[in-house]
Amino acid sequence: MESWTAIVKPTFGLYYVYMPRIKRDLQRFVNQWNHDGLRTARYMSPYQMFVRRCLRLQSQTLTGVQGVFGADDQPAEEAARPAGPYFNWPERVDVPANQLALEPGRLQELQQRVNPLAGSRDRMGVDLLE
Repeated sequence: MESWTAIVKPTFGLYYVYMPRIKRDLQRFVNQWNHDGLRTARYMSPYQMFVRRCLRLQSQTLTGVQGVFGADDQPAEEAARPAGPYFNWPERVDVPANQLALEPGRLQELQQRVNPLAGSRDRMGVDLLE
């Protein structure tokens, strides 16, 4: 049997270890940001302030508020206009798509051997790639 290092390409290893970690940490950040009590008069979270303001404005015909409540109809002239300016940020990183697909049996064996969310957070998954 070939060794695992010869079978699993480096890009696949990076995807397998880091994508679940990135998704988990981004979800934690979003949850913390949306539900964190700010220093407001009522210690409301940003999510609570958003919902409260939307409910207060729901009877008005503001397109942004109506879009929140499901009315996505745009006038024809607005739909024909191009979207806002496109920004090409230089700090953008293009990550190539994962081209390697493991056979189901090998993928299952890899999943049994390596939990991408396991390991020390201090090592940031490096120990899983070694």
